[in-house]
Amino acid sequence: MTILQSVQTTSCPHCGCTDVINENIDVDVDYKICVHSHGGRWETRYFNCGFATKYVPNFSCEKSFGECRLTEIYKEKAKMKRAINEQINELYRELKKYE
Repeated sequence: MTILQSVQTTSCPHCGCTDVINENIDVDVDYKICVHSHGGRWETRYFNCGFATKYVPNFSCEKSFGECRLTEIYKEKAKMKRAINEQINELYRELKKYE
């Protein structure tokens, strides 16, 4: 059962994941649901793969954010990040020798 009214995306467009791990509606400091002047709510749906989509009532559309961890682009970025971290660690170990 979903609590969202405006978010229509039911699966990740990249990998097809349908496992929803969280859905939320923005609330204010008094825990009242934030509602735009024309009645739309700020809603977000998070998928297990890392992809997320948010309804923005200002423009009456959904915006995607987050990154699907099952795409090749994400895997390449993660591989590059690990390589860079290893280079930084190696440089740090070299510099430690001179202390």
